[in-house]
Amino acid sequence: MIRFTSIPSLSIGPLDISTHALMMALGIVIAYMFARQEAKRHHLSLDLMDGLVNWAAVGGIIGARLWYVLLNPGYYQNIIDIFKLWEGGLISFGGALGGFLGVYLYLRHKKVDWILYADLLAPYTLLGWGIGRIGDFLAWEEIGTITTLPWGVDAGFGVARHPVQLYTLMTLTIGFLISQRLKKTKRAAMPGFVFMLAGVYYFTERFFMEFFRDDVYGAAELVSYRYFAQATSIVFIILLIVWFQFQKRKIAYDKNTK
Repeated sequence: MIRFTSIPSLSIGPLDISTHALMMALGIVIAYMFARQEAKRHHLSLDLMDGLVNWAAVGGIIGARLWYVLLNPGYYQNIIDIFKLWEGGLISFGGALGGFLGVYLYLRHKKVDWILYADLLAPYTLLGWGIGRIGDFLAWEEIGTITTLPWGVDAGFGVARHPVQLYTLMTLTIGFLISQRLKKTKRAAMPGFVFMLAGVYYFTERFFMEFFRDDVYGAAELVSYRYFAQATSIVFIILLIVWFQFQKRKIAYDKNTK
């Protein structure tokens, strides 16, 4: 068993900054830096990348926060508390959906093919989200189930738990490496393939990781959050696969009509 003292926040002047929020911000910055370098190699507009990442970050934070608020309405006594992001309270499903919508709306506004940028950004999203999970570990949030394994972590409560936050860091980093590797294959020439693959990987990872996460609260206090998260993961996996099949048919149809 490994003993660990959680660090839920850091004091910077008069502010207490949530380590969860801090690591999420660091993950966004690192993912952005790598994605921007790849965009430069492919001679894509860096100005567009800057705007795109800003929209993705804002959309992701808003989505992650709204999802958390919807699932935990009793935590907030007034509307002002909803905006206190530095106190933590984000959920990755909402972040994924909000980030995607931010990117999609921005690129539609710029009249640019969103799939091209989705393929570029998807692997880095896995990397950034994995880094953000370090914040969950530091704050001892999204805790794992009780375990007797030697690497179980006791954060001062007298019981060892799976360090599920670090499991997620490792699995999402692996997903990032796989996605980047597949960019060099012939399959990646199909627009949307890398985006679909990274999305299916993420939601599959999330489905199985839920077995190691402690089911400590329910969705809107009505249903097991574990089952809710797993059901949501299955829905997104199906949607991504179905979308990609339509995407392939559309490309084939466009080729045949030229």
